[in-house]
Amino acid sequence: MRALSLLFALSVAACAAPACGPGLSGGAAIDLYFGGSPDAAAWRSFVAESLIREFPEGSTTVDAEGTWLSRRQGRTIVERSKLVTLIVPDARAAEPGVGRLIADYKRRFDQDSVLRVERAVCFAF
Repeated sequence: MRALSLLFALSVAACAAPACGPGLSGGAAIDLYFGGSPDAAAWRSFVAESLIREFPEGSTTVDAEGTWLSRRQGRTIVERSKLVTLIVPDARAAEPGVGRLIADYKRRFDQDSVLRVERAVCFAF
């Protein structure tokens, strides 16, 4: 049990703080998957009024298509979506802004959820 606890602690530490090469800083990539297919004008409004307000340092948005199982409808749904990636020095410090961004999107576009994925990264600008 003790060896398992040590292994777990080491794996968590490795994920939280990558060993970055020269000229790179450690941080986090936060991927947000926004479904619901808002029209272009509504998406631009969300970006201007929420995304840029919360993360003026920048982000990357990619058009995507995703699938998810709707338990309520009993079938797999296929829909257009937007994948927004944020690169931040500290995921914990970014948490309040990410939370507000997700809440605003869910409210504006009547969505149940926004998928969020975080990973440790090394980056440089």
